[in-house]
Amino acid sequence: MTDDASAPPLFWAGSYTAEFPGRGLGLTPLTRDDSGGLAVAGAAHTTASPSFAVAHPSLAVLYTADESRSTVSAFAVSGSVLTGLGSQPAGPAVCHVAVSDGFVAATCWGDGRVLIYPLDPAGRLGAPVLAAPAVDPHADSRPPVDEHTDEAPRSQAHMTLVLDPLPDGSRMLATTDLGYDLVRFWAWTPPAVGAGTDTDTAGSLASLGEVVLPLGSGPRHLVRTPDGRLLVVTEYSVEVAVLDPSSSHDPAAPADPAPVAPYRLAQMVTVLADGPAPGDSGAEIALSPDARHLYVGVRGSDLLATLELDGPTLRPVAQVPSGGRTPRHHLVDADRLHIAHQDSDELTTHALSPEGLPTHIVARLPLGSPTVLAASPARA
Repeated sequence: MTDDASAPPLFWAGSYTAEFPGRGLGLTPLTRDDSGGLAVAGAAHTTASPSFAVAHPSLAVLYTADESRSTVSAFAVSGSVLTGLGSQPAGPAVCHVAVSDGFVAATCWGDGRVLIYPLDPAGRLGAPVLAAPAVDPHADSRPPVDEHTDEAPRSQAHMTLVLDPLPDGSRMLATTDLGYDLVRFWAWTPPAVGAGTDTDTAGSLASLGEVVLPLGSGPRHLVRTPDGRLLVVTEYSVEVAVLDPSSSHDPAAPADPAPVAPYRLAQMVTVLADGPAPGDSGAEIALSPDARHLYVGVRGSDLLATLELDGPTLRPVAQVPSGGRTPRHHLVDADRLHIAHQDSDELTTHALSPEGLPTHIVARLPLGSPTVLAASPARA
C-alpha cells in the first residue's frame, strides 16, 4: 500500500512512541486504498504513546489516552491536521477513553481509576470527576501475587462503554476491571446547565452495582448487542462473558449502599473452540455490522476468532491467523476488518465474506507499534 496524502483521513492510528518504549510516532491519519486496505493520508502528529483514541460523535475533536504520560488529551481535527485543545491528568497507565456528547470517560490500568471529564461546547476537557474505587470480590481466594504482573493484586480498570440515558437525566456507563474481575455500572449526572466546566460545580458519578466474573478471568473490553446484552472479552481466560439485562434492577430506585446491577452474568463462552493455548490473551472485541458475528483478537497464538450470535446462543465458528504479532486492536470497516499488530509494526486488512467470516489478507501497511484504530470525526 502507498501513502495517499491527498485523501481526507477516514481513520487515525495510535502508536506507542519511543519513551514507552515503542517505534511509532503518535497519531497517523489513514484512508482506504483501492484494495480496501489502509494508506497513510498525511504526516503523523507527534504525541506521546496514545494507547487509545476516540472521535467525538458531533464535533471535529479526537481524544486520546496518553498511557506513558498519565493524561487524557483533546485534539481539534481539520483534515489530516491535529491541533491540541489541552490535556487533563488521569491515573497511571490510562489505557482507554470513551466519549459521549457531554463527557469523556477514562479508565486506568495502573491503579483502577475511572474518571469522567465534562466537556465544554468546543469539546475541551474539564477537570475530572473520580469514581469510587473498586473492592476485590475475590479477596479471600485470590493468590497474593498476580501471575501476570508479579505484583500484589490491584484494581485495573480497562474500558468504559457508554450505555442508555436513565429516567432522571443521568447516563448509564459500564466499566471493566481486569484486575478484580468486575464489570461495574454507573450513573453519570452532568454539571448543572450553565455551570460550565471551569467552575466548582461538577457532575456526579453514582454506583449502579457490579457483576462479578469468575476469579482470574480478567474482563478487558465489551460491546453491546442490538437486543441489549453485553459481551465482555476476558484477557486471561480468553472467553466472552455474556451479561443479560437484569429484570430486578430499578433505575428509578433511590441510591442503595449495595444496588442491584442492571445486568447479570448469563454464561461464559470460550473464544476458541479448542480453548486457548498457554500464553494466549484476549484483546479487542467487535461486532459485525449486522450483529450476527463477533470478532475477537487473541494475542500469543495471534489469531482472529469469529463467534456466531444466534438468538441467545453464542458459539465459536472460525479462527484465522491475524497476519502479524500481537493483534492488540481491530476495527470493522464494511466488508473489511483492519488489525493493529503491536509487535510486528503493521496494520493488516482482512476481507470479510458475504456471510461475515474473515477470509484472506488483502493489504498490509507498515506502522510502528500500533495500538488502536479509530474512525475520524465525521465533521473533520
